Amino acid sequence: MKKWIALFMVITLLTPIYSGALTPSTALGYDNKTAHREFNRAIVDKFVERSARLPEFQSYFFSLDSVDLKGPVITKSGWWDPTTEEKELTAREWIIEGGYTADEPEVPAAYRHFYDPLGLNNGKKYLTDINRALAVFNPEVDAIFWHFYGNDPNGINEWTWENGKKYIINALQSADEATRNGYLARAFRCLGEVLHNTADMGCPPHVRNDAHGGYPGLGGSDPYESGFNPAWVNKYAGGACDPNLKSLFTGATTAIEINKAMAEFTNEYFFSQDTISGTGVETYTSRNGMKDYPSPKLEKLEYEDDSFNYVYTFPSGRKVQLCNDQSVFLGYITRNFRAAPRVTLRNVESQATELVPAIVEAGVNVMRNFIPRFEITVRFDPEQKELSGEIKHIPTDEYPNTINYSGPVKFLVNNRVSKIEAQASGGKFSVKAPDLKGSEKVVAYISFGGIQIRSPEADTAMAEITFSTEWSETTDPERFHGYTEFDSPDDKDDEPEHYELWYTGPKVVTNLFLSGTIRGPAGTGVKTMEEWGKCAATVYCVKNKELDVELKLSYSVEPSEWVWDAKVLDYGRGAPTYDALQFTFEGFRYELTDNRPEEKKKIELPDIAVVSFDKAKREYTIRFKFDPKFHFEGDPITEGLHIYLYPIISCISGTTQGPCSKPQWDRFNERGDIVATASARYVVDIDFWEDY
Repeated sequence: MKKWIALFMVITLLTPIYSGALTPSTALGYDNKTAHREFNRAIVDKFVERSARLPEFQSYFFSLDSVDLKGPVITKSGWWDPTTEEKELTAREWIIEGGYTADEPEVPAAYRHFYDPLGLNNGKKYLTDINRALAVFNPEVDAIFWHFYGNDPNGINEWTWENGKKYIINALQSADEATRNGYLARAFRCLGEVLHNTADMGCPPHVRNDAHGGYPGLGGSDPYESGFNPAWVNKYAGGACDPNLKSLFTGATTAIEINKAMAEFTNEYFFSQDTISGTGVETYTSRNGMKDYPSPKLEKLEYEDDSFNYVYTFPSGRKVQLCNDQSVFLGYITRNFRAAPRVTLRNVESQATELVPAIVEAGVNVMRNFIPRFEITVRFDPEQKELSGEIKHIPTDEYPNTINYSGPVKFLVNNRVSKIEAQASGGKFSVKAPDLKGSEKVVAYISFGGIQIRSPEADTAMAEITFSTEWSETTDPERFHGYTEFDSPDDKDDEPEHYELWYTGPKVVTNLFLSGTIRGPAGTGVKTMEEWGKCAATVYCVKNKELDVELKLSYSVEPSEWVWDAKVLDYGRGAPTYDALQFTFEGFRYELTDNRPEEKKKIELPDIAVVSFDKAKREYTIRFKFDPKFHFEGDPITEGLHIYLYPIISCISGTTQGPCSKPQWDRFNERGDIVATASARYVVDIDFWEDY
């Protein structure tokens, strides 16, 4: 009778304890059918939401649910032979399904999805916690290698990161739409399967050599995986990622860095059920017989007496329960109601609050590295009525080699979709646009798999530019002149050739000047306008080509009213006097200089420029027109002309108007400000290459 009473007491007292303990369930976990799909869905949605704020994607627009892509998808799970069919899914759906298909076929995947970042078992990073007598096979491949590079003695992985990049490159270089979409379907499935690996690297048993899964040789289920509720993905995905970990993710230039960092974080800060070690009531070692991990350790964690939980406070501010050592038998077997620590269901959810945001953040940055970077430029030639441009690949560590886009290029004209369409080849495109009148705003764009990349808006009218006190040399032929040296592989003399690069767009100069204000620094006491400041521009001409360039300036001058209280010093003749003073802008004085590196000399040619000055409209126009052969006979200017523009200010004091005196200049330096913006255009065409 006493035995029955004792047993009744134990059962009654156990009830409140197990309400917080683990109840195994194969329906809840990082299972491929639910949880991994939820992780990939959260990652895709977070990436699309954040993409508009990422500097590298400012010209990108993501609508990953907009285009159907046909490819092979698993429609029925299988331990060894799942069913595969051709289906049409959107890019978003392919990525989500990749979370599921990465675990197919199920038995081989169960052995290949482990990665020990520390390699405690003699440097082996693949799963070694295997009952070899019962194991079906041991592929001896770790999860990082399998998902990024694939292949082991027992099989080939078609859906790796490297294959995904090859598929997307092939898609961007395929002009045929069906072929392109087939490659994209495979590319996004590969991305989804690698994101499965990202989530696994945030699952403690997967990164601590702790076999689980119920398959032969792998033992039973793990409390974290079997206890994880897929609904927790959406519940905790919006939480803040550990700031140090986030910094690693955002700074990574390859996806493999990100997944490895995720694994290292999980390994260092979390226990799996069979790898808990350290000193609690007793000193414990890993239950699976593997080497103990250096971190975490029970004695280094905070212990909560009231809840029996070992906790750690992360930089995110979250206090996370790592394990619990409340005795199941409440002291009937062990003292102080404490026993060997284990992971409870409450512990699992507590850990999910930290791991889920980290997995989502890692996944967003994996996606960031998967999308190739491009810049699109478009120009309009008003004489030829032609739109042309380039889809330029920007190399990254993931895509170091040039991707030459081939395929359709479409256009927005005044923010409306146009019927104009070009076919790019090798990254270049051109198309006649006879209906453009020269007053439209044009944007070129390409689309693939629901991703759209746009060019900056191009004005078919004359381009606006602004002044600068300095200019930057560039070898970009879409902008303005620069030069380069290289040894052509077709040349046998082993000497580098010197080439000049010339602007090749329509007869419009862009970015000739870079900033906007001409003004004197306050309090400098400069004596002359030359010291006060100047505005410089460089105009280039091809040798033996006529140059015709026009600069049109619009300006404002402050102050433009009378300055009462202007202090005028009367040196040596008595006390300072005060007088009314007005500053008047009289235009610009220009100076031309030969801009050849070896010799810069002033050019005095009165007939080289025609100046018009409209004070009422506040417009100042300078047009330079000359034939280098005529003006520089036998010595053409191949490096162009440097144009210096000096503002001319006169001062009116009382009834006297004339050049400003030093005290008046000092006064203007304190208050004066001339703001000038300019537009410029070449009136004649300019060639691209000139070899000299």
